[in-house]
Amino acid sequence: SWEGLHAKVFCFGSRAFVGSTNVSSHSANVLKEAVLETTDRAAVRSIKDFVLSLMGDEVGELQAKQMRAIYRPPTFAGKGAGRKTKHRPQSVIWAVPLVHEDFEDAVERQDKVTTPKARKRISNVRRFELDRFHWTGGSFIPRLELNQRILMVTDHRDGNTWLSAPARVVYIRRFRIGAKAHALVYVELRRDAKEKKLKKAKLLLGTLGRRLNRLRSPKRLSDAAEIYSLSQVWHVNF
Repeated sequence: SWEGLHAKVFCFGSRAFVGSTNVSSHSANVLKEAVLETTDRAAVRSIKDFVLSLMGDEVGELQAKQMRAIYRPPTFAGKGAGRKTKHRPQSVIWAVPLVHEDFEDAVERQDKVTTPKARKRISNVRRFELDRFHWTGGSFIPRLELNQRILMVTDHRDGNTWLSAPARVVYIRRFRIGAKAHALVYVELRRDAKEKKLKKAKLLLGTLGRRLNRLRSPKRLSDAAEIYSLSQVWHVNF
């Protein structure tokens, strides 16, 4: 053993590594490290699932530019060690209760104009598809921002409640009909993350499943264990 070693996990194709190493020249040439390499299929599969379950935001060009503005080079012992680093949290996830129904004519006209603009915001059309929902009134829309994520909890005509995998907000169209405030919220949905019935997903969601079953207004999800449970339903990173 060696004081200060702590584990990292890497997976490249059919090969996985578990150990203390970092992907850096400092780790390779200066520090003392220990690492286990394996090609065992079961172990590699388990490691892939573990890594994917912990992944949050997928970093695209927009997110990379935001990170560049706050990036600071790492420091080592004797060169500012112990200095506190400000960490940027994952984007917000909102659980939103919806009802599957057709848009009213006035809303449909707004959607027809806005959909082409929203479609241009999709980061990768082969991996994502556009979806949207309509919301009226309340304090939710003023608090909603681009790049936050939406967990749509939708009551369908068949009597079932369906969950959509957390989807990133790419466009928000705010408008008024008479004196009432309306919004169309456009999100990019992963094509490989299909809708799930809530009554089946509850077994994996635990406490969050029970909360979603009673959802009556949008709720911001902040509990790390609940957010982690979502990855167990779809087995993909969000």
